[in-house]
Amino acid sequence: PAHTGLSGSPQLYFIYRKQWAGFEGSPETRALTYDMPIAQNKAGIGIYLFSDVTNIFKKNGGYFSYSYHLNFKEKHKLSMGLAAGLQENRIDFSKVFVKNQNDAIINNNTERAVTVDGAAGINYSFKELSVGISAPQLISGRLKYIDTDKRMGYRLSRHYVGAVSYNLKLAKDRFTITPLAIFRTSETFAFQFDAGANFMYKDFVWLGGMIR
Repeated sequence: PAHTGLSGSPQLYFIYRKQWAGFEGSPETRALTYDMPIAQNKAGIGIYLFSDVTNIFKKNGGYFSYSYHLNFKEKHKLSMGLAAGLQENRIDFSKVFVKNQNDAIINNNTERAVTVDGAAGINYSFKELSVGISAPQLISGRLKYIDTDKRMGYRLSRHYVGAVSYNLKLAKDRFTITPLAIFRTSETFAFQFDAGANFMYKDFVWLGGMIR
């Protein structure tokens, strides 16, 4: 959320991601984001819409984000952001293969639950250096499925993400190399580390690579 409006100009992105292509039920994600600066670049607002499907699980959500950018000294900037929205989760039991065809839960076909969700983040930048930390699914909302007993449900896991990057400009700013690293963990899975770099030519052509 802290990056909302941070670029200084409106930004619109459409994201499509397909993992493990060729495997039935593999993860598939679609997302649309838009953010823009307001108040003479002192703040930013944005929206984030997404749909994520993995086999019998489908997740849809929408968030509104707001950030405030504080400039101090020369080329130092501290950005703080919040995001809030709704997340809908569905379980399509009609795709489950079971021995007991009379199972009441399976015969309900599709279960649906909605919860309120939020995120918070902070980012510090100095010249070409950027360091940030955020907490997606901050509220850890509980999902309950009303057509079944009280045992049917689960809670969203809070995540913690840190990132650091540096823009290295070459050949009179025509080329930019940006090495970056991302650290992430949550209450339910082990620590993950991503490292990579982006290469840009004249703010026009981008190429990037990452390893996890």
